[in-house]
Amino acid sequence: MQDLVRATTLAGVGEFITQMGADLNRWFRDVGIDPDLIGDQSNFVPYSAVAAVVARGARDLRIPDFGLRLSKVQDLSIMGPLAVLARNSPRVDTALHSFITYLYSYSPAISNELRTGPSTSSFEFDIQIRNVASPDQMVERAVGVILGMFQLLVGPDFCPTEVTFRHAPISPVPIYEQFFGSPVRFGCFANAVTFPTSLLVLRREGIDEVTRSMVLRMLEDTYRENLDDRIRELVRRLLPARRADLTDVAHTLAVHPRTLQRNLDNRGTSFGQIVEEVRKDLALELLAIPEMPLALVAHQLGYSEQSVLSRSCQRWFGTSPRRLRGRITSTIEVVPTD
Repeated sequence: MQDLVRATTLAGVGEFITQMGADLNRWFRDVGIDPDLIGDQSNFVPYSAVAAVVARGARDLRIPDFGLRLSKVQDLSIMGPLAVLARNSPRVDTALHSFITYLYSYSPAISNELRTGPSTSSFEFDIQIRNVASPDQMVERAVGVILGMFQLLVGPDFCPTEVTFRHAPISPVPIYEQFFGSPVRFGCFANAVTFPTSLLVLRREGIDEVTRSMVLRMLEDTYRENLDDRIRELVRRLLPARRADLTDVAHTLAVHPRTLQRNLDNRGTSFGQIVEEVRKDLALELLAIPEMPLALVAHQLGYSEQSVLSRSCQRWFGTSPRRLRGRITSTIEVVPTD
């Protein structure tokens, strides 16, 4: 997964930091971000660098709800074309599925998921990369932006049924409840905004079909260019849960499994081949961690038994996992067999 996000994510950040009396240019340059890139749709910056700026804001300015406050001065426009697509989606569910499908064009470092139920549904957010400074601040910023998205799609008076976070509160709970206008729970399964399922089919007025079609074509081009990377990211994420199959990945990408397989066929590859390649690369990465038990390595690769890992390593590298680990950790180059 790539540590990248569109520079539009910085829109409003500079003004907010400056208003708080901080040195914008110094903060950005300290993490390797060129201040001139702020709001530039055509450029990417490291997601981890943006997180470092937000973490510094919370720490140095002593504002524990920095991420939430930042989400108030930003709006959906930081998402670039995704914001335009959302504004011109005929229904709420169409907008949410578009976000999930094309989010990769904004940032491959994060993910969204829609979970639907009979009475309530939830729109979830997660960070897919490791070693992010103060990830809780970035999660709260993102969930705040998601609240704004729903207020755009449904109406300014929208309030969630509830909001949940995986982390413990980093601000007094009443601050969250006032911000979201709903109950807020912590230590939960997902970072999510929960809402009535009936809102998914809410039809929206005043959409521009011509603009929507233009943006969709542009995002489709980007989607096709990044399809392989997106599939690899999802396979890697789903392997430990043994859900890295064509149906689950296609569902996450909001496409039909046959459509996904056809796209891969056109590229001269297959879903099974991608899963095999991801497993092989992940095996090398995990076997380089001496303290990780081989049973856990097998689990992370989606195998039910360690013996399957042994057979796979023999097929990929011509040796056992234990011997391969010895070669890797002793810095001897490993050359995979055909």
